Amino acid sequence: MNKIIMGFSYNGKYFKGWQKQKNILTLQEYIEIILSLILGYNVNIISSGRTDKGVHSIEQIINFNIKKNIKLKYLINSINYYIKINIKILWAQNIPLYFNSRKKSIIRNYRYIIYNNKNNALFLKNKIFYIKKNININKINNIKKKLIGMKNYNFCRTINKNIKNTIKYIFDIKIFKYNKFIIFDISANSFLYNMIRYLIGFLIIKQNLIYKNKYKIIAPAYGLYFIKSYYPKKFFIKYNKININSNYCK
Repeated sequence: MNKIIMGFSYNGKYFKGWQKQKNILTLQEYIEIILSLILGYNVNIISSGRTDKGVHSIEQIINFNIKKNIKLKYLINSINYYIKINIKILWAQNIPLYFNSRKKSIIRNYRYIIYNNKNNALFLKNKIFYIKKNININKINNIKKKLIGMKNYNFCRTINKNIKNTIKYIFDIKIFKYNKFIIFDISANSFLYNMIRYLIGFLIIKQNLIYKNKYKIIAPAYGLYFIKSYYPKKFFIKYNKININSNYCK
């Protein structure tokens, strides 16, 4: 028995989220079907994060067990051959059996993209959140300081009332402008369901109303990208060429 870890990207528009559900096609089920066809037995995968319907990924991380050795290049090429579009396997490597993509993650990094202009970007539909009204970046940068560090994000909780731990640690929120695009990079130890989309809603749509439950506004899923999950250096994980502060991964 061996374990493999993989990094891959996907367009969330064509799937009903990550986690397996009855009678609808999700990313988890789709990839498990492809892997099972290639390997000849049922495969169960674990991801570093469960993205919602419409959310995209630059480099999602999964792991799964295999019963016998297989050439990783062959496995990558086989998966990409069957999938063809909307999902792309970027890399793969062997990993210790005790590794778990979700439990061993120490940082998860997301990006939210807004197009802020009088005219909409037609060819970026379902890829970015379009806002016509001018956004005050300086005002948002002042508000974001209240979100850095360890906080109780109970106000971001949505459907699952049984969640006991709503305390999360946000390491950093970077906000920058590139031409007409406003980009939010948020790094934390973990996130509640829809937490980032609520935070973007607070910062953008209701800039002065954070921590007010009655003003909950959620930003659309299609502007959100899972960038990467980071792990302790002892695992020697092969990342794609996107990086943040490596001091987080000691």
